[in-house]
Amino acid sequence: MDPDIIPDNLQHPERFWVDYVIEATSKDHASQIAREICLEQTVELPGTTQAVRSVEAYTVGTLERVEFLGSNHNKHNHHHPPHSLYRVSIAYPNDTAGDELPQFLNVLFGNTSLKRGVAVEDVTLSRHLMQNSTMFP
Repeated sequence: MDPDIIPDNLQHPERFWVDYVIEATSKDHASQIAREICLEQTVELPGTTQAVRSVEAYTVGTLERVEFLGSNHNKHNHHHPPHSLYRVSIAYPNDTAGDELPQFLNVLFGNTSLKRGVAVEDVTLSRHLMQNSTMFP
């Protein structure tokens, strides 16, 4: 995602954006999966945990957008409800990436890369991370 495309009211120097394509049965289902990703890629705990609630505002990714992309009907599998594709945009605090490329990649992909029906589509670095010569020489 091009930083110039992000609306000014959503640009934040302390957050970087990741767009995921999610296969889901509805927009609500896509939002639910995205909220799970927000937690999994950062605190790796359920959102109901007291420890998560105390650090959520500055540690957990936030779901910024859910966009319908189209239907993904699998004609060969009649045992599962039809799915559609959604693009979800999650903004992660810069601090979750640390100052090392491996940690940044772990936030991008981490355990979510093991989930079926979820793929990283695009990444937009915050201006702060773009200036991080340690991570991106």
